[in-house]
Amino acid sequence: MYKLVVCDMDGTLLNSKGVISNKNILTLKNLIKNDIQVAIATGRIHPSASTFGKQIGIKTPLITCNGAIIKDLNEKEYFKNKITFRDCLEVFNECKKHDILLQFYTEDTCYIEKSKSERNKFIEWCKNLEGEKNVTYKEIDNAYDWLKENKDTNIFKILMNTEDDKLRKNLKNKFKKIESIECLSSWSTNIEIMNKGVSKGQAVKKLAEMLNIKRDEIICFGDNENDLSMIEYAGLGVAMGNANEGVKKLADYITISNDEDGISHAVSKLIKNVV
Repeated sequence: MYKLVVCDMDGTLLNSKGVISNKNILTLKNLIKNDIQVAIATGRIHPSASTFGKQIGIKTPLITCNGAIIKDLNEKEYFKNKITFRDCLEVFNECKKHDILLQFYTEDTCYIEKSKSERNKFIEWCKNLEGEKNVTYKEIDNAYDWLKENKDTNIFKILMNTEDDKLRKNLKNKFKKIESIECLSSWSTNIEIMNKGVSKGQAVKKLAEMLNIKRDEIICFGDNENDLSMIEYAGLGVAMGNANEGVKKLADYITISNDEDGISHAVSKLIKNVV
């Protein structure tokens, strides 16, 4: 019997319009009514994730910044793991060298470097995403210089975005050699950095221990590289129909896409008498 269902957001729980379908909302609410816990595990920041948590009526803490923070809708904190000052400086310096679009996250704020005109489109796209309207965005001149003057800032995730495949691959390989950080992607053009040991899988494990739920009582849904750890950890890992091939190969079950209510479809097949 499954007791916990964990959903990634972008590309999984959210459709291509960036919203949760009514069918998925109804399905997840029905799970909660049947005493099956529902949780969100996302790379997004807490104020964004909380918007969707409230839509579903989630009672469990939210896993945000790829597992760096676990906090509930009442702002009670259960876990935090920040990136070290030294590692932030090193990553920021590399971004500065290559003029890469950079943003980083504290608990409730997204900092982004003042951008060139073509980059403003990306910033506006981020701000217009469902849930992001609740996020505070602050523009700074230069992340490297800013951090040296704000050493006590707790940074939980760094995100870089570039469509230069060669540069992205080279940077990712370089960052993966830094033993004190985690480096992965949540979509095709980005790189995400967290502190060593941070992952959705580890966060799901911590959450399950808090809830006294066994590993084989957990279902995790995901679509991209940052979901691999929780897909692997779960008793049943489910890949979306739109997931990348690495996720599909690791998953125990493949559902239909996020635009076809893939979560609701899978729940109807895997958990009887709920949907």
